[in-house]
Amino acid sequence: MTSWEYEDREYWEKVYAIPENYLVEAALTEGNDGEEEFDAKMLDASVGKVVLDVGCGDGQFTIRMAERAKEVVGVDFSRVAISEARKNLSNSGRKNLRFELINAESLHFPNEAFDLVTCRRGPVTDNKSSLQEAHRVLKRHGILMEITIGERDKENLIQIFGRGQMQGSERVIDLEKEC
Repeated sequence: MTSWEYEDREYWEKVYAIPENYLVEAALTEGNDGEEEFDAKMLDASVGKVVLDVGCGDGQFTIRMAERAKEVVGVDFSRVAISEARKNLSNSGRKNLRFELINAESLHFPNEAFDLVTCRRGPVTDNKSSLQEAHRVLKRHGILMEITIGERDKENLIQIFGRGQMQGSERVIDLEKEC
């Protein structure tokens, strides 16, 4: 296993294959961690835009963005997640959305293809490579929006899965130097 859970495809395939994992984590989270407010801002930012949702998972939130956006592409490196996202898409009837099996570190899209790059608890700022790719596909004056896993989430992950996700560590990437 790698040191970063975002790079561990086998781990995420197992997580996505067990939908009740989402319910357990949500049940243990108490209080408002700002996620609903951030989601509302992401939805507002997607209006009329061409959007890339990195680490889209089962695509439920990506579909919500597609209701407002001009066009949306959801990507994830998990075959199981993309399969679920495509099922959810077929049930939604959306025509301005597609899901692709892609790793965040090697996006096949042209430079400056998207007005908005979003990531909800996914891999965009996880490392230099994925951040550089997000920057590359983002249009000049485009927007990158990401909500990351907070300390409370990390504690919940430890309780549920018996291991954490970078608990207590600081990862700051200086865009001026790195991109």
